[in-house]
Amino acid sequence: MATRNDDLDLGRWTDAKLAQLEERESRQVDAARAFARFRQRSQRHTHRTTRWAVAATLVAMTGAGVMAFPPAHALAERCIAACVDQSHRLGTWLWDDRPSASSDHAGAMLPKATRSAAPDFSLVDRSGHSVSISAHRGEVVLLNFWATWCSPCKREVPWLVEFQSKYKDRGFTVLGLSLDTDGWTSVAQYIDDARINYPVALATDEVTALYGGVGAVPMTLVIDREGRVAALHLGLLNKDEIEAEIVKVLEK
Repeated sequence: MATRNDDLDLGRWTDAKLAQLEERESRQVDAARAFARFRQRSQRHTHRTTRWAVAATLVAMTGAGVMAFPPAHALAERCIAACVDQSHRLGTWLWDDRPSASSDHAGAMLPKATRSAAPDFSLVDRSGHSVSISAHRGEVVLLNFWATWCSPCKREVPWLVEFQSKYKDRGFTVLGLSLDTDGWTSVAQYIDDARINYPVALATDEVTALYGGVGAVPMTLVIDREGRVAALHLGLLNKDEIEAEIVKVLEK
């Protein structure tokens, strides 16, 4: 359990980072490069050391992400604290008992031989229709964990809407899983306001556990036609890069 001194230290750290970035107009997290460092560390160090590396790097990524879209101070602390608490579970999901990509491919799309099956789930959208990975077998799926309180997530939504319209006829779909704690109260209204054109469901604890705990959002996976994870992105997407990945997986 965190102590008051821990809270004060976290607050000072957050204040310092906010002050350093005040004069910058924008900043984006290079998730691909960070993911590459994660995978390389996983090959060089012990399992326990790797988990600490994941936690430290995710904290830095999350901190930069929330500074790029300055939310309330309390939200910044919430995001950083969640990343520290949950990131070791993401490391477990990425590496435990799963084939590792070579360093040449780490942080980019995974070669087919190293891809693992995306955990399936069964949820429902606000109309009661089923939402699952298996229902889209044979299609390319972009699975996006998000929340209405997450500024980077909301920046991505128009891109995902565009991708859904542009590539749907080629066998592609976006699936959005919301982590909002008040459920459809916030999510349903946001779906209407943002004119979201792809299936959205509420993520459960069981589903997030399948994907390593999802300690920070946005988190996005590109899943190939065989239901295997072709790429994973932590933090704000780069629109051009993610679209290039979608097209590449569609063509194979």
